[in-house]
Amino acid sequence: MKAFRMLELGSAQMTDAPVPELQPGEALIEPVLTGICSTDIHVLYQGAVGARVPVTLGHEVVGRVVDIRSGETLRQPYPGGEAIEPGSLVTVEPLLPCGACPQCYRGLPNLCGRSTHLGITRDGCFAEFLTVPASRVFAVNALDAARAIFVEPLACALHFLHQGGVEPGMNVLIAGAGPAGLLTLQAASAAGARVFVSEPDAARRALALRLGAEAAFDPCSEDVPNRIQELTRGAQAEVIIEITGVPGAISELLSWTAPGSTIVLAGICGGRRVELDSDRVVTGEVTIRGAVASRWQFQRAAQLLQDGRIDTTSLISHRRPWSEVPDLIDVAAGVEGVTKVLLDHSSV
Repeated sequence: MKAFRMLELGSAQMTDAPVPELQPGEALIEPVLTGICSTDIHVLYQGAVGARVPVTLGHEVVGRVVDIRSGETLRQPYPGGEAIEPGSLVTVEPLLPCGACPQCYRGLPNLCGRSTHLGITRDGCFAEFLTVPASRVFAVNALDAARAIFVEPLACALHFLHQGGVEPGMNVLIAGAGPAGLLTLQAASAAGARVFVSEPDAARRALALRLGAEAAFDPCSEDVPNRIQELTRGAQAEVIIEITGVPGAISELLSWTAPGSTIVLAGICGGRRVELDSDRVVTGEVTIRGAVASRWQFQRAAQLLQDGRIDTTSLISHRRPWSEVPDLIDVAAGVEGVTKVLLDHSSV
């Protein structure tokens, strides 16, 4: 089969690879649609802790189940879950916990210290086939593939809101209006929050406004906290969700915090250090929380998509044959105005 594999840091190419061999409890999946995420770009050009080389890149996938080891039918791990069987249209939680460590037992599988991850420490979805533990497979038969591909990133957005304690009526500021930020914006709006966006890219700011942002600011030319106070008659953002992973932007956000507010850090800085004004955190009783992956909020994400609460069509800037991934991953990395790049595995 063909697979887009990272051979060394900064170098990846389409290569021939064997069809992965099913292990007990795994499902063999043939991708229908995959998505390029900023994490894929980060792994390729900056690396990741524990990253394996060579490795097939990619972790956002919707596909058909081809086979399940021993032919068994598996049921999803929650009440009322659909059966997973050959022919099911599915998506995948790419973070694969061990299920037996203290974090897993505490209900924190996204913090599992022995986890593997598609496209980082285990072969991912930019290929003709992939295998995944069936316990991390989620049926999306009620959705078309172009909406279902957003289940996983939307589940992450829901986790960001959970970490921030977002409630109806709150003022929420989202820093970064890439696909993750725009999904977080819509999820926060659906939760009843008043949402503001900080984003230097003009096209993304315009899209944020179309998707329900109260206002979208250019942090390079506007005083964001003062603009929010003007629009809210003196109120400030109670929750700030940072999704850029840019150290300087994070340091700036700390100067925007209101007393008693919460900052959720969801962007990866790749080992670069962030300057922290600890006095502001202490005297303002500012809460800083991390947020990684989704902690299995796929059900809620799928329901929001099925109910039409989330506009995914506006987030898709490119949909091209998956064989073009070597060029498209650079488009996703460096072209202004690009949002979600989808790879269609039905055309080559």
